[in-house]
Amino acid sequence: MGWWIQSLYWISIAAVAHTYIGYPLFIIWLASRHPARLTSPFPTDATDWPKVAILISAYNAEKCILARIKNLIECEYPPGRMTIVVASDGSTDATALIAKESDVANLIVMDFKERRGKAANLVRAIDRLEDEVDADVLVFSDATSHFSIKAITSLARHFVDKTVGVVSGRVCMLTDSGQSAEGLYWRMESRVRQSEANLGIMTGVSGAIYAIRRSMFVEPGCPTINDDMVFPILA
Repeated sequence: MGWWIQSLYWISIAAVAHTYIGYPLFIIWLASRHPARLTSPFPTDATDWPKVAILISAYNAEKCILARIKNLIECEYPPGRMTIVVASDGSTDATALIAKESDVANLIVMDFKERRGKAANLVRAIDRLEDEVDADVLVFSDATSHFSIKAITSLARHFVDKTVGVVSGRVCMLTDSGQSAEGLYWRMESRVRQSEANLGIMTGVSGAIYAIRRSMFVEPGCPTINDDMVFPILA
């Protein structure tokens, strides 16, 4: 029995080491030998850009929702080809009211009274969009996120290629003063994701910034809390 327990112990240690050390080093090494990063040209005509709907699932976000909306309308994107959707997930504060009073032309506010959680809230928002918004690409984000001015164009340009179904952005963690707050784990995670992307692998995205071609979005067959893992896998 002793040898069996010792073997199981070392196998478990090896499995953990592979997950946190072996796989990251292997995938980074493999990507360095096969630098096949996908690049897509920027469309030259405004009408060539896909129409995008940016979905924000918000719960009791009255302190940040206005800043989020302002951040999005300041992003570069051709006029008339972007719609912002704020889906209030049963908020008990003034989230929906503040969003409605922001007086933004390309903004839709969905004030859902029942709280269902982020993933389920996004699904019902997308269901309602079927009759309200003509969009080719769904961009997902959070109420507390902040996009760089070129974030939306950097995501959307890849969808000019009809073979692209999912695109993930890169999340940078900053302090209130704008300094980097990324630890070793997150820097390694970002490097692994970039290496996977260079190899054409998409095992997950950053929930704060990712996009899916609308025609490829599939509603989960059962409840989930990990939209940034389940939505891309189903697409």
